[in-house]
Amino acid sequence: MRFRDIIKDAQVRNWSYRQAVRFLVRPLVSVRRPHIVAVTGTNGKTTVCKMLDRIFRTQGYRTGCATTDGATLDGKLLDPGDNAGGNGLWRILRRARPDLLIAETSRGGILRHGIGFGRCDTAAVLNVFDDHLGEEGVDTVNDMARVKARLVPLGRSVVLNADDALVRGMESRASNGIFYYTTGEPHFDRGIFVRGDTFWIKSGRGEEALLGVREARITEGGLLDFEVQNVAAALAIVESLQDVLPVSRDALAEALAGFGRDPLENPGRHTLLRCGNALVFLLRSKNAEGAQRSARLVRLVRERYRVRRVIGLLTGTGGTRPQQIRDASRIIAGACDLVAIGAPHARFTEHRPTADLLADLASNVAIEKQLPDGNRSLDELMRDHAGRDGETLFAAFDAIDDARVDLRKFLREGTILPMGGPTG
Repeated sequence: MRFRDIIKDAQVRNWSYRQAVRFLVRPLVSVRRPHIVAVTGTNGKTTVCKMLDRIFRTQGYRTGCATTDGATLDGKLLDPGDNAGGNGLWRILRRARPDLLIAETSRGGILRHGIGFGRCDTAAVLNVFDDHLGEEGVDTVNDMARVKARLVPLGRSVVLNADDALVRGMESRASNGIFYYTTGEPHFDRGIFVRGDTFWIKSGRGEEALLGVREARITEGGLLDFEVQNVAAALAIVESLQDVLPVSRDALAEALAGFGRDPLENPGRHTLLRCGNALVFLLRSKNAEGAQRSARLVRLVRERYRVRRVIGLLTGTGGTRPQQIRDASRIIAGACDLVAIGAPHARFTEHRPTADLLADLASNVAIEKQLPDGNRSLDELMRDHAGRDGETLFAAFDAIDDARVDLRKFLREGTILPMGGPTG
């Protein structure tokens, strides 16, 4: 075997990354000694990390943020692509010592490469869903929960989602104070909860109104319940850091009112656009739970905008196991009139051939719903199908990983619309 073939081998690559994390990243973290927030979970990690970045920058702190969308320093992009792990921390810390380092911490990074720090100020676990099962010995959601829980003992403080039983079950692993969050009434002593249309903070017996749900732009006036939960998580993390990095209520309100106004700040995550004579919906549906959420939003937009026809773009969605992919394709097909099935992103074909994945994607889509030549770009599909017999909605169910969608082009050129329907 040639050397260049050896270094392409996944096991060799993961071994080298693990050594880099151990001998380069961790020592650099120890030298720079930034405050660290680590965020893990199945859904919402990137959004919560970026929200935190906006909040602490608004307060005037210097921030570094490492996510699957890239590594940034003070909001400026250092490197695009997946930086959720030691590579992102390295890129940030070799340039500067931020006041706060925000680290998206994924299952893959924990298992393959190790965690790039030995302690953090706050460890947050958002949720655990059926995603990426059947990989690296993680076969059940309980297995997944045990992987995510590895982060908990590292936190000086811990933030847990009280609405997720698997996450709440991690409280026994916390060595210090726990902050909870919920979108309902609190059954805990300390954390964030939602009452009516307001975020509240609870500390012991005291309760204080913090912020109106509608003041957080990303919630679309409270319409997006999953974003309400993401905001609650961010607020709980902010509260957990108040003793070391205090944030004023004014800065909090300003940051959340502005977060998401620029669609490129959190691209490809549930953005509805007017593009010429058609509607384009850029969605994130990386697992069955995400597919259900996206399908609900598509039906809502269809009703509010009187859409005549929905054309869905389906690609490597739902994980890697055949049943996960079939479940996601069934959910998505049920929300569409026509479906264009495209080749999955390369990361989905590491474990299974492309032909098998395409067969799984098509298995729950009726033949009469499948558009021919599904690999055509979104621009080409719009050219051929937009404006026929009334309003057409093109729904890209995994816009971030769909090679047919020029994500940044649509975000730059399209006009953002409210999901709740036309205003005025």
